[in-house]
Amino acid sequence: MYKNIHGCLCDILKQKHDGFPGCLPKALTKADIPGLFFQCNKRKEYTISHKADGYRYLWVVCYSGKKMVSVLLDRKMNTHQLDLPLPESCFDGTIFDLELVEMDGKKVLFIFDTLALMGKSLTTQHYGFRISCAIWFLDLLTNKHHAYESYAEKEEKNPHAYVRVPVQVRYIKPDSTVYLLRIKPIYYISAINNLPIPDFPVDGLIFQSTVNSIDNCFKWKPPDQITIDFKVLTPCSNISDIYSNMVDKFKVIDGNMGLFALENGMDHMLAYVRTDITKNNQIWECAWDFNKNEWLLKRERVDKSKPNSVHVVYHTIKVIEENVKLEQLGHLIQNHTK
Repeated sequence: MYKNIHGCLCDILKQKHDGFPGCLPKALTKADIPGLFFQCNKRKEYTISHKADGYRYLWVVCYSGKKMVSVLLDRKMNTHQLDLPLPESCFDGTIFDLELVEMDGKKVLFIFDTLALMGKSLTTQHYGFRISCAIWFLDLLTNKHHAYESYAEKEEKNPHAYVRVPVQVRYIKPDSTVYLLRIKPIYYISAINNLPIPDFPVDGLIFQSTVNSIDNCFKWKPPDQITIDFKVLTPCSNISDIYSNMVDKFKVIDGNMGLFALENGMDHMLAYVRTDITKNNQIWECAWDFNKNEWLLKRERVDKSKPNSVHVVYHTIKVIEENVKLEQLGHLIQNHTK
């Protein structure tokens, strides 16, 4: 099935690589803020939203041969069946970018972008148009299929809201699994100091450009929640074991932070983590503990097959060292959007 799904991505999105086609937010540094926000306040070129603490997927609806398929595509490019009743016209090629969060026994799909709709790529369209296509799609589901129930949500009263009317659709499968399809709450950048408290688990903020590109996207996390995805390769109990056991294979990048890179091209990086043999060769999301000065395992990234690249690690270390709090971030952004 993957070959057919990949063919759909290539045909519609004109993708020339085998990697995940959705936008990959860059960690926001202080140096990024002037260039990003200095000229955007009048045209409101950036939006802000809470970063849902879930798993990233593409929802791909297309034909696999003559069969209509609806699947979630993870960062490993593995497919997961999503059997929901959908209008036949959607199978010409419809792709949504979303985060899946499990809340109170329900599977909540937070849609935040539309990459393609009914066979047409939208990646160069204005972000507002892409979001409106997602809203239209959920409205279509409730109009075409009685199996879907649309929630009568109140209009967003926040004057900074980018999406005025929240949309949420519920579908209950025969096995009693409950799916909620929601448009993620999105706001103009001016809401940085007035964001409402979300009703879902979050671990940061997302800044999305509204101009014609899916790539101009940034993320901010609280310093204690900034993470790097490393491959765990050793059960060594202390840092000296790593130096002695890996001196021939790895180059020490930062001894203080226990960072090592492969000598052959240094295409990805390892971190010293106190762990056990059961996690060997797994990809784990790790956070830096400022008190213990060591990496802590947060969760296994079952959706990824590769750790972060050396470039991403260097950039993220810089973000960790800057240690920008939310109040500071709001102050910096407001100063550049007046």
